[in-house]
Amino acid sequence: MSLDRRKIISIVIILAVAALLGFLMYLAFFRKPPPDITPLDVDTDGPITGLPDVGPAGERPGIDPDTGLPFVSTLPPEEIIPDEIAAGGITRVNALSATYAQNSVLTSDGSLAYYNRAQSKFFKITPSGSLKELSSKEFYNVENVNWSSSGDRAVLEYPDGSKITYDFNTGRQYTLPKEWQDFSFDSSGDQIAFKHIAQNKENNWLSTASFDGSNMFLVEPLGENADKVQVNWSPTGQVVANYWESRDAARQEVYFVGLHGENFKSTIVEGRGFDGEWTGDGQRLLYSVYNPNQSYIPNLWIVNASGESIGSGRKNLGVNTWVDKCDIAGDNSYAYCAVPQQMPEGAGLYPELTYDIPDDFYRINLQTGERELLAQPYGDYTSDRVMLSPDGSKLYFRDVNSGRLYEIRLK
Repeated sequence: MSLDRRKIISIVIILAVAALLGFLMYLAFFRKPPPDITPLDVDTDGPITGLPDVGPAGERPGIDPDTGLPFVSTLPPEEIIPDEIAAGGITRVNALSATYAQNSVLTSDGSLAYYNRAQSKFFKITPSGSLKELSSKEFYNVENVNWSSSGDRAVLEYPDGSKITYDFNTGRQYTLPKEWQDFSFDSSGDQIAFKHIAQNKENNWLSTASFDGSNMFLVEPLGENADKVQVNWSPTGQVVANYWESRDAARQEVYFVGLHGENFKSTIVEGRGFDGEWTGDGQRLLYSVYNPNQSYIPNLWIVNASGESIGSGRKNLGVNTWVDKCDIAGDNSYAYCAVPQQMPEGAGLYPELTYDIPDDFYRINLQTGERELLAQPYGDYTSDRVMLSPDGSKLYFRDVNSGRLYEIRLK
């Protein structure tokens, strides 16, 4: 074999080895593996479509971007469209105040009045929704407000114990003694009832006075029982307070304290923690109590509360809420109440247990006890004050957590 031929063969062998090494490197480092093919799982009882299984309705397959693994995602539920007018279902709630509305009240002209602590002023929201100052005067650091039934007069209380009465129509104010507590106006707004709490208990009295603090009148001695008295002037003007005594572990006897020492009847209530609200005609009393035999859960009752009928017609309305979360309609036939969706044990003793529980709104027939679900608010709201507009077209409430005022349309 000649030298030239041997050189040619050597070059061919080197090229072949190089090509083989290059192919092996390709296999090792650059070639992608073939896809892992899984046989199609054929349902012999149904049609063969070749489409992937999408799972239950509303679910779709996808690839997790972090792991590269398949997953099933759920499409968002269909958007709920709330009712604009309450019809017993999910209902739109409209915000009325942009800030904390302290001690709100419904005035005689249908406006919502309240105290704005941040601005130290009283405002009102008119039935048309406009915001106006109730007074141009500034009232600094008001702690509590007791309103007249018309909402044009009030007793203002301050942290240092000082008190004044103020007339928002005339702009007049009067200073009251610090010893006066727990105020209630008569129906005219000209008189106030209160507890006079002195340093010596023998000088504690249930009393009345004129709006300006004059003409103080001693109604009944309180002694050591001031905490068992609710000052609550009836619309008829005959009763100025309720007083209760325990009858056993689950019942109380409630007495009606007359303005002139009248010997009114009493009534037994099935529970403790009595708190009452008069119907507009002063003939009945809507009240709430909690019963230790029923897990200390508050319950609504109605009872006749005038003259010889006191104590008759007592009815358990079967609604678990507090009377201060209710308002009675002008015809005295219905109560409109915010009712927690759940009621934990012990809530009668500790109402704050329900502050994170949303309310539903009910209309309750005070004659028959029949109750109707009016609205389930669209959103979570917990009311501490409910007010029905004079024409019955709107239900106002204050949310306990935000302190803002809201409305639900009924008509």
